Amino acid sequence: MSIPAVEASKVESAVAAALDSCDRAVLAVSGGLDSMTLLTAASRLPLQVRRNVVVATFDHGTGPAAGRAAALVARYSARCGFACVSGRASTIGTREEEWRRSRWEFLHDVAAQRGAVVVTAHTRDDQIETVFIRILRDAGPRGLAGLYADSDIVRPFLDVSRATLASYAKLRRIPFVDDPSNRDRKHLRNR
Repeated sequence: MSIPAVEASKVESAVAAALDSCDRAVLAVSGGLDSMTLLTAASRLPLQVRRNVVVATFDHGTGPAAGRAAALVARYSARCGFACVSGRASTIGTREEEWRRSRWEFLHDVAAQRGAVVVTAHTRDDQIETVFIRILRDAGPRGLAGLYADSDIVRPFLDVSRATLASYAKLRRIPFVDDPSNRDRKHLRNR
């Protein structure tokens, strides 16, 4: 088995296992590489699993890239056979925390309306970043657990690297939007 095939199997197996444990799921898809990989892997699952999945995307209103990402998610979701619920920020925040709060409020509302759980594309790299940031902030034990802490959020990729998702995305020719705010060093996570 070639390396790409092994990586593809790892990505698809992680999503299959996560969604198999959910009665209903809301895929949180931003339009970036990681979440578009989640969407693509989910689209390759059997119909009986896919029919209980809806995609949710949120436009923070922060610029053209955010709008392009939300539009891409809506188009690609339809192509993959998923319904897509789109939300947009009522006020445009200037800090990551404001963006995160608005997005999570939207995702939790969509999940509550459907009796579903939220599924994200957080990777092992996100876990490492989260723990490191929390160390800088003198977090306690629960904070240092990072994304592994008990939560109602399902994260199939916590044991998968971002590099593996990138290989999968390249193999499957997955479209995504690279948001320039992800390179803005004024945000702690980017630094």
